[in-house]
Amino acid sequence: MKAIEINGQIRTYKSVPKTIQTESGLTFISGDGAEFGFKNVVTPSYDKQTQRLGAIYLDGDVYTYPVVDIDFDAIDDIIEIVDGEEVVTGTRLRYDIEAKRAEKIAELKEQAGQLLKKTDWQVIRKAERGIELDADALAERADIISRCNTQEAELLALTTYVEVLKYVIAYQDPIELI
Repeated sequence: MKAIEINGQIRTYKSVPKTIQTESGLTFISGDGAEFGFKNVVTPSYDKQTQRLGAIYLDGDVYTYPVVDIDFDAIDDIIEIVDGEEVVTGTRLRYDIEAKRAEKIAELKEQAGQLLKKTDWQVIRKAERGIELDADALAERADIISRCNTQEAELLALTTYVEVLKYVIAYQDPIELI
């Protein structure tokens, strides 16, 4: 990626454009555009869950972005229209831990439900006709339900938004890479 400052504004491009508007008119660009002020853009690595990139700036010979931590304790005003005017009626956390926790628990239960689906037919068969479930299916279902309950308890025990945000739902044992 390339960038150039034009009239105090930094503009980014996927690659150097073929032409640029200069004081003398439309000019064709060849090469890396350095003669016109184009410089490489370096995007730093960052944790997209807890950080964001700030405004692009020139750092020496390259353009880059500052990495900024997200303020998970930020508070927003609650604004309502009263008699045609905006009125602040309260405040709320911008990042609601309970809403995020509920979202994660719903995701957890959805994944458990998807895993249980493949043996649901045996449960239905047991309910409708009294035919016992396969022992392996019973063990697998018990394991899925146990893991779901354990992970839900773990989510409920977390105390910060970031902990809930970064919680990884896992029904499978991690695969060991060789």
